[in-house]
Amino acid sequence: MKMEKIDFRAEGKQLAWDYLLVTLGALLTAFAFAAFFLPHDIAPGGVTGIATVLSSVTGLNVGLLSFLINLPLFAIGWRRVGLRFAVRSFISMILLSLFIDVMPDFDLAGNMMLAAIFGGVTMGAGLGLVVRAGATTGGTDMAAMIVHEHWSMFTVPMVLFAIDGIVVIIAALNFGVQAGLFALVSLYTSTKTMDSVILSRNFQFNPQTMQRQPAGPMRQIINPAFNVGVWDGTVDICLPYVKGYVPPYYTTIINYTVPNVQGYTTEQTHEGWMVTFSTSLFSASTYTFTFEIFSRTGGANLTITNPWYNPVEYSGTISQLY
Repeated sequence: MKMEKIDFRAEGKQLAWDYLLVTLGALLTAFAFAAFFLPHDIAPGGVTGIATVLSSVTGLNVGLLSFLINLPLFAIGWRRVGLRFAVRSFISMILLSLFIDVMPDFDLAGNMMLAAIFGGVTMGAGLGLVVRAGATTGGTDMAAMIVHEHWSMFTVPMVLFAIDGIVVIIAALNFGVQAGLFALVSLYTSTKTMDSVILSRNFQFNPQTMQRQPAGPMRQIINPAFNVGVWDGTVDICLPYVKGYVPPYYTTIINYTVPNVQGYTTEQTHEGWMVTFSTSLFSASTYTFTFEIFSRTGGANLTITNPWYNPVEYSGTISQLY
């Protein structure tokens, strides 16, 4: 049997590029806190928002508190997101915590309204870079997954929305109603970064897990070559896929470039976007791809349905193609 040759140089370059994006994203997000959020006591949701509120009470640094809050969440939740995603996210979290504490606070905006708007845009851009590298900056994603696993009636976006809402309410009680309202403004502007990516039809889905429905075994996806890229109506698909309607099931690889998909639609939801399109993949039956995209986190679920096989669901992240 001929062994497939692995291009370690290419893999190394991709890894270096991904960690460069993680570093730049963490640096940009920390800049949003130093220049916009912290000078005006704006707590924009998530773990760093919680840390911002606690810092005003305890006197401890925001970065240190963010690290201490994230640590148990990563310890409990890393198995649910896969080792590759967890390691990159853990490094991103450490860098963000470090950058926030090292970078001195300075008021770049001059007033709270501009700080909320430009802070949200800057944070959205930073988080976008981190998500593009297949990572996240905080443990709220993992906390939401843990809650969903134990109480399935609460979806991941619902839990994330609840966490952000609680942070904003606590911030309003601690810093004043005005600060709480501007925290909502910063959350809104940061999510618009992901919205523009989806509407541009220029994005890539990076899967982390796959599961045959209903109730098939969940499998981790660690090969970075697996993704779905959407580029101006053309779709590049390279994914593992489970065929079969009844046992025995077997796993294959879908590896096609589709120049013209059918019925491409985008629909805005409470959590983000629903993107759907269909293609025959050069076969007699139609495959329907449905993306459920969460603007707040850059996370996404993909479900592939086909009349001959059981649906296959993937979880992962959305990033922008350039």
